[in-house]
Amino acid sequence: MSFSAKKVLVVEDSAPFRSLLQLVLESLGVEEIVEVGNGVEAIQALKTFKADLVVMDWMMPDMDGIECTHLIRLTGGVPIVMVTARDSAIDIETAIAAGANAYVVKPVSIKRMMASILTAVNSHSFDHPLAVIA
Repeated sequence: MSFSAKKVLVVEDSAPFRSLLQLVLESLGVEEIVEVGNGVEAIQALKTFKADLVVMDWMMPDMDGIECTHLIRLTGGVPIVMVTARDSAIDIETAIAAGANAYVVKPVSIKRMMASILTAVNSHSFDHPLAVIA
């Protein structure tokens, strides 16, 4: 399966998890990665950075991933992979309703993270949200 996303925005408040995501994305051939720590910074970054994919945490300071995902959906069609420790059915429904294309539950292995990112980008459809990867 080829990977078409060359520019990725990582929205995650945990520096160690951002480092893990960077390793995964670089191994997939991503050429440019911008990292921010919350939704406010993500919205600002997307004004100038034309991402092919957004990897979004849910629980962050200032603006959480659900609100940020909703705001991104008002203006754009970039695929969004929600990566969070929240794992209830209501949480998953909330993220999909906000506009997430895939939902990955932490902790997650590198292999599973790679698979979910590939799926989100290569099967991107706003009419048919992707499966949950728990």
